[in-house]
Amino acid sequence: MDVNGGGWTVIQHREDGSLDFQRGWKEYKMGFGNPSGEYWLGNEFIFAITSQRQYMLRIELMDWEGNRAYSQYDRFHIGNEKQNYRLYLKGHTGTAGKQSSLILHGADFSTKDADNDNCMCKCALMLTGENR
Repeated sequence: MDVNGGGWTVIQHREDGSLDFQRGWKEYKMGFGNPSGEYWLGNEFIFAITSQRQYMLRIELMDWEGNRAYSQYDRFHIGNEKQNYRLYLKGHTGTAGKQSSLILHGADFSTKDADNDNCMCKCALMLTGENR
């Protein structure tokens, strides 16, 4: 990815809905899909990468009309599996808004078979896949 100076690692790519992201904990742990298409890198790999040194997170969004927005965080890492791959973010800039209901600092990762969101609504099932 060459946006904003390049050197980025793509951890998720959603393009056309051709890949089902309604998956379980083990698949999100190890990753799925194809890096040249729809894809999830895998929580174990994201943890391994972000535990080595300080990283930034950039979220690029584009709607069906081609409108673009982004959010960028100066610091980003996730916890290990025992910590439910908890998300840590700091220092936001961008045009897409600081946080959505899907990306919350300090939130544990949830899947359809591992509900860690402390919400009675079963967010991962409601939102068809991964949830923060």
